Amino acid sequence: MKKRVVIGVVVVALMLIGAGTAYYLGYFNQEEIKPIQSASHSEETDTSDDESTEIAIEPPPAQPLPDHYFVASAFEEVHTQPHSDSTSDGVAYYGEELKVLERAGDWIRIALSINWKKGLKRYLNG
Repeated sequence: MKKRVVIGVVVVALMLIGAGTAYYLGYFNQEEIKPIQSASHSEETDTSDDESTEIAIEPPPAQPLPDHYFVASAFEEVHTQPHSDSTSDGVAYYGEELKVLERAGDWIRIALSINWKKGLKRYLNG
């Protein structure tokens, strides 16, 4: 008898949890949700005038590039010159801070955080 009561309580609890989850995720009250209706072009503009007006949309101003980066992959190969066939000067490891000294196309001239005081300069392909 106790087993049946425990099983009944567990079943009721699972049903309540399921109903609460369904309510939280929005499965109930679907009739209240109105579908998105796309407005046609004729509704947006008045075609009665013969004059056409053009709206110039300007792109947003370019964001300034950061002067510090952090290595996001396990490691990045560091070169002595901004060429992929130049000699390797080591690696920059994950999380290491890189100070940008100069930009040249996809390459940035960097100073590793440990070498800022020494003034050593290296290149990293961005």
